[in-house]
Amino acid sequence: MRLFTIGDSVSQGFMSLAAARTDLSYSTLLASKLNLEPQVDYRFPNWEMGGIPLNLENIMRTLNRRYGSNIRGFEWFTVLQTINDVVDQAEDYYERGEGRPEEPYGDGSIEFFHNVAVRGFDVADAWQVTPNVCKDVMDSTGERPGDGYLAGPDNPYYRTAIKVLNPSL
Repeated sequence: MRLFTIGDSVSQGFMSLAAARTDLSYSTLLASKLNLEPQVDYRFPNWEMGGIPLNLENIMRTLNRRYGSNIRGFEWFTVLQTINDVVDQAEDYYERGEGRPEEPYGDGSIEFFHNVAVRGFDVADAWQVTPNVCKDVMDSTGERPGDGYLAGPDNPYYRTAIKVLNPSL
């Protein structure tokens, strides 16, 4: 193993309020300079649905596609619902869909990532936060009974950490 990354949001590729662009993290860019084959010699998670917990860039792009560069008149009454639709897609994916903690990452063949950075990690979290800790916290807090309005996935820190730390779960 030529490169392994432990860290926080900077190391993870956190941007636009989401773990979204791990392909642009400094360690992934460094891996490319070391001629490491992406997702072979240097594996990192890709985040479907724009990332977790909530990708502001996805919201802005959706608003731009729907309303253009200028929201007018009565369109303002539908803006919150449009935003909620984007947030709800991510919530559904990470809480009940293919991105939920019980589902293995991708096709289930990845045993580990070379980039195990998680936004919010501090030095102690590198050895204290484990997949079992993540599961215990998520089980103890439970999930909301239904979709919350303008509410992203519950426990985003632990949902991110469990996928990064144990992709084959």
